[in-house]
Amino acid sequence: MKDTGGSAFPAVWNFGTGESGINEGMTLRDYFAAKALHVANFQTNEEFYKGNDDMEGFYQEVAEKSYLYADAMIAERNKP
Repeated sequence: MKDTGGSAFPAVWNFGTGESGINEGMTLRDYFAAKALHVANFQTNEEFYKGNDDMEGFYQEVAEKSYLYADAMIAERNKP
């Protein structure tokens, strides 16, 4: 399983009833991937996919690249 980096924006709440809960929110990996999306989009040749009428392939490649960046950022973050 990939290291997700844990929760990016965990939230703890108490509704005044004495009950509380935790919403772990998105993972740090998802957050990093979202931040890297514009770089991955820039690096992917959209014109190639338009020429082949395969925009689904374009979106898939952008998503894959975004998560490659996220994984690299988590690996770098985990270095001593």
